Amino acid sequence: MIDIDIVDSVVQKVSDGFPIIITTSNGWIITSESDFRASGSLPEAGTLSSEDPKTVDILKHALTGERIAAVEITGGRLYLEFGGSIELMVEPDPDFESWNIVGPRKERIVCMAGGELAFWSAD
Repeated sequence: MIDIDIVDSVVQKVSDGFPIIITTSNGWIITSESDFRASGSLPEAGTLSSEDPKTVDILKHALTGERIAAVEITGGRLYLEFGGSIELMVEPDPDFESWNIVGPRKERIVCMAGGELAFWSAD
């Protein structure tokens, strides 16, 4: 398993379009290529599309500068909590890769089609 040292880092940037790419202050990159569930202090909650420009704009404004409070990977599900008030959950897709995380030393976790996780370490 890869040690994901993301908690307490700050979101420096959210991409301008699809896929949604979140860059952190300590060099981690989180990419979502699937729809996700959002809750908390966002203008919109529920299931949001990663391909919708409105969703991208909402996330860009809501997450930039927020501290990452929690990260959990359970099976193929990725859970992220920001600033203690915004939660995102990306579920595995049955047919496509749904999300991936790349670390500052190029370690990588990819949620493959069907939810299987693939790991590449920096070692």
